[in-house]
Amino acid sequence: MTQRFTDVDGMELVVKRTGNRATVRRGSGWHMMEGQLECSIRETGTGFVVRFEPSYTNDEYYLCFDHAQARQLVLALSEFKHELRFETSENA
Repeated sequence: MTQRFTDVDGMELVVKRTGNRATVRRGSGWHMMEGQLECSIRETGTGFVVRFEPSYTNDEYYLCFDHAQARQLVLALSEFKHELRFETSENA
């Protein structure tokens, strides 16, 4: 399954799930490095391991959540859609 999310500046992120893994890549609207991997997540059976790719200002880093923590995080972050600059969501 692939979903495309576009923020208010027209920057698109493409989320793709294959089995127990999902990735977020830069989509259209990015002037540089369209298609670049931003982060990946793996469902482990008891939780999730998230890997954020290195950038110009950050080294790669990992976050780990059990299922309950991941659910709580998604619920809490959903209250910040405006601040996170999500405007539209569409299925590809």
